[in-house]
Amino acid sequence: MNSPEIRRITARHSLKGVLLTGALLSVLLGKVAWGQPQVVSRVIVVTGHESPGGGGRFVGEFGTPVLNDLGQIAFLGTTSNEVGVQRRGIFRGNSQLVSKIAFENDAVPDGNGSFDRFGITAINNSNQVMFQGRFKSTAQGSLDDSAIFRAEGDALTQLVRAGDMTPDHSGPYVWMFSPTFNHAGAVAFAGHALGQTGMPSDFSGSYIVDEQGVAMVARQDSPAPAGDTFANDGYLSTINQLGQVAFHAGLKRADGSYIGGGLFRGDETDLVEVIRPGMAAPDENGVFTEFSGPALNDRGEVAFQGYFTGTTGGTNDDGGIYVETSAGLIQVAREGQAVPNGNGVFGSFRNSAGGTSPVALNNAGDVVFEAALSRTSNGNRNNGGLYIGDGQSIMEIVREGATPPDGKGYFIGFGDPGLNHSGQVGFVAALEGAGVPRGSDFGLYSYDRSAGLVQIARTGDRFLGSTLTTIRFNGSLGPNAHTRDGFNERGELAYYFMLLDGREGIAIATLVPEAKTLVMLIHVVSAVAMLRRIN
Repeated sequence: MNSPEIRRITARHSLKGVLLTGALLSVLLGKVAWGQPQVVSRVIVVTGHESPGGGGRFVGEFGTPVLNDLGQIAFLGTTSNEVGVQRRGIFRGNSQLVSKIAFENDAVPDGNGSFDRFGITAINNSNQVMFQGRFKSTAQGSLDDSAIFRAEGDALTQLVRAGDMTPDHSGPYVWMFSPTFNHAGAVAFAGHALGQTGMPSDFSGSYIVDEQGVAMVARQDSPAPAGDTFANDGYLSTINQLGQVAFHAGLKRADGSYIGGGLFRGDETDLVEVIRPGMAAPDENGVFTEFSGPALNDRGEVAFQGYFTGTTGGTNDDGGIYVETSAGLIQVAREGQAVPNGNGVFGSFRNSAGGTSPVALNNAGDVVFEAALSRTSNGNRNNGGLYIGDGQSIMEIVREGATPPDGKGYFIGFGDPGLNHSGQVGFVAALEGAGVPRGSDFGLYSYDRSAGLVQIARTGDRFLGSTLTTIRFNGSLGPNAHTRDGFNERGELAYYFMLLDGREGIAIATLVPEAKTLVMLIHVVSAVAMLRRIN
């Protein structure tokens, strides 16, 4: 057995080795010339693949996939058996295995009806899949023909159904819409119900359902945090990993007069007001009048687009992007503000007052947004772009008129971006111009601060022995964040594609370092291993 002195000497040498190893690794990694990464796409499913669950083979009609941080996707697809009977279903899987969750015409778990079609789908990091189902042949027809489900392994759980009574027994749900999902399996949704005695004939509210059941966050005619009463509009809800919900809802005074829509955050026990009409802008240039639906991160911060009255610039500065934090309200961008890299000012931001959020927000406080620009040098050719900001600075991700990485044509518009907590961004873009042959006018791209803009796929590219003609991707705006998008924390992008030969499919793209970067990393690892042997 070693003596205490020998153990102390060994410990000192081991610590020295660890410190030297860490120092060398830091130096060598600092010397690595990080180049443009390479793109590797793994096909998850394509027309002709065998379907799980006895459905025959996939014939296409795939929905745009959603992706979790483990590389698992959920998607809709249509299958056909050997006698040509087609069935639409919802599936979960990766490049090794795809499994069926449910098919149309399958019996609903409680036996009241069968699946007729499927709606919004999400997947979390527990590989649970949340989706909406519509039914046929139910006991009460349109009054009980929809529900929200959670699938885990082979188990399918009905979370809340039309016809169920609201938690406060104010009335039965008629339908539920825009559900969002967190990694613990909790679901936030907006619900519309028929009022019982003493209630309006119909009303809406924000609700949470988890293992404990359904709980109410807020509804029409319930008290609002500042002493007013909630009105019957809004309630599109998004949920974070803490179980907090953020939503947009209308407010009314005691006499019933309408105040306008505000933003709120909380749960069934603690609800706070984020912002309401009449509050002053942080720079005191104007008063808020209305807001977009919110984006919410795991720190409880809320990002939104706000609109003003009484500004110094009139319609030239009556909108902005903001984040409500523990330190107060932070301005990310404002109409009339100079854009990064010069050449113009922010003219307007995607307009969706009271609806889905036009921004994405991550846990670092980064906000991604799309803006139309004014006073640019090239008119309509470069008057829009995607940007990322945090209240301290704004960076341009990509701009209309810019040349894509493959050098063909220029950008003319962008789809909803995906954003992860590392600040990486994924998006689909439209292109035109010289060098853009017919059929290559859409592309899928990834951006981060190190690698810059990377082209993932473009219509017109050769793929699976044919040519890409269509690409679709789910972004992270507002309630789509984290479980309803096609972008994950590893920077992978899940996307739908169609080929010239008629096949359809779903693939996951992964970015890997270029060859010279990998060689350098091998040298780093070898040096570290040698140093460990020396010590």
